[in-house]
Amino acid sequence: MILQEDVEGAGAATGYAAAATAMLIFWIIFIIIWWGIGVLIAIWVYKDAEKRGEESPVMWLVIVLIAGPIGLLIYYFVVMKKE
Repeated sequence: MILQEDVEGAGAATGYAAAATAMLIFWIIFIIIWWGIGVLIAIWVYKDAEKRGEESPVMWLVIVLIAGPIGLLIYYFVVMKKE
């Protein structure tokens, strides 16, 4: 015989699983978007460094990809403040 408590417990477990799955999907999408924005910024830095005649635009691309916003700040203060 199935008790009422068992049925309610199964429903709650299913709800928690659905919520956990939704959160996982949200975080995966968030990380993909965050990574995509970082790549776009790194490409912009590369093109800007090339346009400004920097010796190694690839170095700046790698710095911004690895260091993220801190790398972008470094680029700003080192390259863009030259003008």
